[in-house]
Amino acid sequence: MSTDSFDFGDAGQEREEEAAQQTMQVRRPYEVPSTWDKERMELKVMKYPHPVLRKRNEEWTDFESSRLKMLGINLLDSMYKKDGVGMAAPQLGINYKVMVFNPTPENVRKGRVMANPKIVWASPETAEEIEGCLSVPGMTETVKRHLSVEVEYQNMKGAVTKTKLTDYEARIFQHEFDHLRGNIYTDRVMDKSGAGMNNLIKLEREFDIYEVPEGMEPAKDGPPLWKAWA
Repeated sequence: MSTDSFDFGDAGQEREEEAAQQTMQVRRPYEVPSTWDKERMELKVMKYPHPVLRKRNEEWTDFESSRLKMLGINLLDSMYKKDGVGMAAPQLGINYKVMVFNPTPENVRKGRVMANPKIVWASPETAEEIEGCLSVPGMTETVKRHLSVEVEYQNMKGAVTKTKLTDYEARIFQHEFDHLRGNIYTDRVMDKSGAGMNNLIKLEREFDIYEVPEGMEPAKDGPPLWKAWA
């Protein structure tokens, strides 16, 4: 034994075995807690280009239990924590057609929960404004939206509700509604050469495929991750 080494004996062997086991451990992807509709909890916001943002979302059909209320609370909690004004269930890894929004988040009582929303009319008048997204951090882009929309949705009791939204509320709704269709706001950016769009490439390079559960990986020969199914 050289004079600059030290024999740890059995303890040294245990450390080596522990290190070997840690190296061999399979990294497990993040999975949404199974109790997302049963208890209040902090949920992770899925970031582009996670495939869950592109999946088809199911209609919400359970209006008898308290599941929708709890989902709404968790969506609003996540939205407020990130200083957002809207949040769609797919952004939390939950592929249902449920969204929440509040144009005045300082007044939490104005938070609205919508299940299975639809746009039944959109104004021909449009406007271009700057938008950002909690699922696409680090960038904002100019997006054209309808100035007014008439929407139909089901409230937490399942009752069909119709309302007209204008200006900022209409923009928030359309942004979140896009998520329910498997789209993100950058799909609507006309100028793909803008400096901000380089951030999408950066996010793709940094994306950790180990965050994707088995069976949700994008097909190797499929379209680029930024392509929506719709």
